[in-house]
Amino acid sequence: MRFKYSVEQEVYLQEATNTDSVELVYAGLDIFGSTPWKMNKAVFYVVIRVWRELPPAVYNQPEDPSKENDMEAKSHHIGRHKLWVQLKANNRSDRCSINYKIEIARAVTYLKILGFRGRAYPIPPHLNHIGGDLSRGLLRFADAKFLGPRGFCWIEVHLANLYGYDKANFDERVWWMIIWNRLWRVRPIPWRCVPLF
Repeated sequence: MRFKYSVEQEVYLQEATNTDSVELVYAGLDIFGSTPWKMNKAVFYVVIRVWRELPPAVYNQPEDPSKENDMEAKSHHIGRHKLWVQLKANNRSDRCSINYKIEIARAVTYLKILGFRGRAYPIPPHLNHIGGDLSRGLLRFADAKFLGPRGFCWIEVHLANLYGYDKANFDERVWWMIIWNRLWRVRPIPWRCVPLF
């Protein structure tokens, strides 16, 4: 169990372990950790291809009006400069995060850990099934199962959710996907949708 500088939690966990009171928690973690995941190779190769062909981001630095005495122009420049710095930092952070996920995706195991609130989390924090769009797109269940008679409807509900139409009931989401299926050709496709196409 992971906790921060809490003597009370450490003592409580030690007592619970000594009296065998946490066996059900350990059994739950075993079940949670026994779900086998594997890399979705099709999405992984698409991500690698897009990553290799991605041009470097170019942000033009705003010109400095320091030669002028206009305070309003200087104020606007400060705002544009802050935005420029923020865009560069965000882009670098996103690129580092994606690169890290790609490297983790090459070889990874999915162990679980219990947080101090009692919640179970995957140990690799950057690539797991509760991560962002790219992480979820790169993973799939190792043991495939048939969707059943309404399986395609659930895929349409899932796609509607990914496109932001997630407040309606299930039948309305299915109908929305039938009507708006042309959006797949116009709007950007989330990484989690790539295996469905």
